[in-house]
Amino acid sequence: TDMKLPENQIELIDKIFEVNPNIVAVLSCGASIEMTWIKKIKGLVHGYLSGQAGAKAVINVITGAVNPSGKLAETYPLQYEDTPSYHNFPGKEVSVEYREALYIGYRYFDTAKVNVLFPFGYGLSFTNFAYSDLVVAKDKVSFDITNTGAVDGAEVAQLYISCQSEDIFRPEKELKGFHKVFLTAGETKKVTIPLDDKAFRYFNVKTNRWETEPAFYEIMIGASSADIR
Repeated sequence: TDMKLPENQIELIDKIFEVNPNIVAVLSCGASIEMTWIKKIKGLVHGYLSGQAGAKAVINVITGAVNPSGKLAETYPLQYEDTPSYHNFPGKEVSVEYREALYIGYRYFDTAKVNVLFPFGYGLSFTNFAYSDLVVAKDKVSFDITNTGAVDGAEVAQLYISCQSEDIFRPEKELKGFHKVFLTAGETKKVTIPLDDKAFRYFNVKTNRWETEPAFYEIMIGASSADIR
């Protein structure tokens, strides 16, 4: 599969680590991969598929000229076999069966309680951010974010909602909004994320329409799907 490296490449990586243990790896890929070598490196920068200006951008991050603020757009599993599509992909003959249903990415890993290497929405910074004073209104969620470090930086705060009911087939929690905010060192800003008509609804296959289940809902603000503040 695309997630696994060929054996000859794995052997080459092992030889590189033997020569120099002080390595920062740079990824350039558009999907999750296995990283069995992760514990051998000192740092990891994900450049995704950044184009011709990507190399300079990555260098600025590695040298500290720019404080990274990106967050992962997918979950990185410990191994390919942990993914929900493992038993059905790539399929047989001319067909592929998508049996994951709603449980794709973090929706599966969080619901099935499967440990991962890096969760959805994860990303490090050269500074730290503190969350406080969460206020939930009918149409919005507000909270404060403080840059508690000594370096200016940006944080991507994420809003997840969990329906506290087992009557409907749905994931443990779902991303319903996010907001990126830039903060100088020591600065605090109030962040507001709206709650629209899509925040609580699900698609009822029996009535063939979107509906909102009467239930208790947990509102969660986090730095990633696994780091709820």
